[in-house]
Amino acid sequence: MMSDDPTPSASPDAAEPAAAAPMANVEHIHRWSPVWLVPLAAFGIAMWMVYQHYVGQGPLIQVRFENAEGIEPGKTRIRTKNVEVGEVLGMQLSEGAESVLLSVRIHKENAHLLREDSSFWIVRPRVNALSVTGLGTLLSGAYIEMAPGLLDKAARTFEGLDAPPSTPIGTPGLHIVLESSEGKRLHEGTPLMFGGMEAGKIEDVQFDPERRRTRYDAFIVQPYDRLITENTRFWFNSGVAVDVSADGARLEFGTLETIASGGVSFGVPEGQELGPRITVDYVSFEVYPHEGAIYERIYAQALEYILLADRSIRGLQPGAPVEYRGVKVGEVLRTDIDYEEKVRLLEPDSRIPILFKIEPGRLGYGDTEEESKQASDRIATLIRRGLHGEVKITNYLTGAQIIDLQHRPRRPNRLSEFASYPVIPATEGRVDQLLVLLERTVRKINDVPLDDVTEETLETLVKAQETLEHYERLASHYSAGSEPHRELVRSLSTLERTLAEVTPLIRQLREQPNSVVVGPRGEPDPEPTGAVP
Repeated sequence: MMSDDPTPSASPDAAEPAAAAPMANVEHIHRWSPVWLVPLAAFGIAMWMVYQHYVGQGPLIQVRFENAEGIEPGKTRIRTKNVEVGEVLGMQLSEGAESVLLSVRIHKENAHLLREDSSFWIVRPRVNALSVTGLGTLLSGAYIEMAPGLLDKAARTFEGLDAPPSTPIGTPGLHIVLESSEGKRLHEGTPLMFGGMEAGKIEDVQFDPERRRTRYDAFIVQPYDRLITENTRFWFNSGVAVDVSADGARLEFGTLETIASGGVSFGVPEGQELGPRITVDYVSFEVYPHEGAIYERIYAQALEYILLADRSIRGLQPGAPVEYRGVKVGEVLRTDIDYEEKVRLLEPDSRIPILFKIEPGRLGYGDTEEESKQASDRIATLIRRGLHGEVKITNYLTGAQIIDLQHRPRRPNRLSEFASYPVIPATEGRVDQLLVLLERTVRKINDVPLDDVTEETLETLVKAQETLEHYERLASHYSAGSEPHRELVRSLSTLERTLAEVTPLIRQLREQPNSVVVGPRGEPDPEPTGAVP
């Protein structure tokens, strides 16, 4: 009978070897060696140190300077109030090599000082007209000073300053702007004076080539900022003031600082109200050339004229006043000859053009275009009726001259122009007329032949003497009591007295021909001599 199990039965011989081979029992041992703790600990410590190094470092910032003179990476320090707050790590040129970029690391504990308005500058020896600073760096080397900012916004890129700021950041006071078209030049750090006391300084100087004006950013410290009002005026102060008046001469000196470099003074003109106080920063003020100019009103309207002078204008400078009846009505603008209409100075009849302006507001007219047109028409009428201009000396010590407008009805004029400017005719002054008259008189006296006149007079006297002797001989023939004798004696006496009076004059003319003009020579002036021992 067949079995249903498909598996063939194993033979007894084949089963014996399988039972005889033992099976390997493989056991995996999972054991961790303590030796690995050493490298793991070293790695952990290294990573911790790296972490602490980067976490402990302060921020890395970039500062741009025009040049890096005296700066050495790894040596140059950053200081604030002489306390080290960072160091320079590296430097490189900017694109185009226009400036130098410094990589600076600030200490972590000082990172809060980095604000948008923080400032940096290189401290090195500096010498100017106002002070000498940074001499200590001759031995220690240059360093970078940082002035902490006050704004809330932080920053990591800064523009370095060329020089230390005149006013530390955070100083209470008022920022103002001064503008001037004068040629005078102020510098950063120039003082602003009030009543002889320093009230502020110039912080920045900029020139506007389009407007041809100089802008000065200035700062007034407390409590002087309360003195700045709408009526405050500023003027240049040279440090030396000279005042010459009817009461005498007065000489005043300012501080050594203002004498060395000049300065700016300010105040409210006498007779004016103080006005509302200025509390907003960067209000603009005009700087006047001198203190006396603050009392002069600035007019917008002006009429320009030409005066053709035929005599020397030495001493007449631009800015010299133009007066009418002793009142200033304008000022001189130009005294050169560079006009479209050529001037030939070498020609005998050439005249020098003088450009000046008349401000209608000084003549009682309003400072408007309409009023200015009325003033122009009135001046044209006065020119036809005899308005003239005279260049006259006002100071014989300095030779300063002005233009004096005068009305001379007997000398009417016609309207004319020079280089498109209306002309006011020039006239000779009284001093010039006197000099011309004196010159003509002296010339006539020099033309008189005094030597010939003297010789002829002497010959006449000799003949008169001979005639007198002849009459004396003739009189001897008449009796003493006769009438012809008495008449002849009276005539001879009169002739003798006349000759006695004329003889000294003739002798004087012979010895000193110019005595008729300058007078006879008197006794010589005494000569000073030393004390007799």
